[in-house]
Amino acid sequence: MMMVHRLDIRLGPLLDQASRFEAQAAELAETSADLRRSIESLRASTSGEASEAAIVSSERALSEVDTRRERLMRNAGVVRKLADVYDTCDLAGARALGA
Repeated sequence: MMMVHRLDIRLGPLLDQASRFEAQAAELAETSADLRRSIESLRASTSGEASEAAIVSSERALSEVDTRRERLMRNAGVVRKLADVYDTCDLAGARALGA
C-alpha cells in the first residue's frame, strides 16, 4: 500500500487571517458610519469656510476608510478562496493517488 502525503498547508492560520481581515473591515464599517454621521451633523450645524474645509477633509478620510475596508474584504475573500483551492487540490491529489 502506497503511503500518500497530504500537502503541508495549514488551513487554520489562513482562515484565521481571513477572519481577522473581516473583523478589521467590520470595525472600519463602524468607523465609516460614525464619520458619515459626524459629517452630516457638521453640515447641519455649521457653515463657513472653516466648516467646509473640515467637511472636505473628513470626506477625504471617509473615502480612505471605505477604500481600506473594501480592500480588507477583498483580501479576506482571496485568502478564503486560496484555502479552499489548497483543500480541494489536496483532496483531489490524495484521491488520484488512491488514498
